[in-house]
Amino acid sequence: MEFESLIWGYLPISIALTVGILSFRLILKKQLLLSVFLFLIILGSKSLAAYILVSILVGAWPSFMPHIIISFSILLLLVQKYLHSRSQSKINEKP
Repeated sequence: MEFESLIWGYLPISIALTVGILSFRLILKKQLLLSVFLFLIILGSKSLAAYILVSILVGAWPSFMPHIIISFSILLLLVQKYLHSRSQSKINEKP
């Protein structure tokens, strides 16, 4: 295993899996409609990114597109986390 394939291939795939797991855990805690929609977008985008990364590792022409997609899904995870924390604070404020 080369160092380059570790940095540009396996590490982004593990980050994509971690983002998917964290997003799924937020869905299990509180099932908001927008949060479920964001989870589906994250799931689809990380699946596409993982597919492209595996293709690159097998021998396809390299591209930065999967890394951009993973960065976008991290931003969506942060939005999902913010929505989750905002809904939790509204529940705690009710008398």
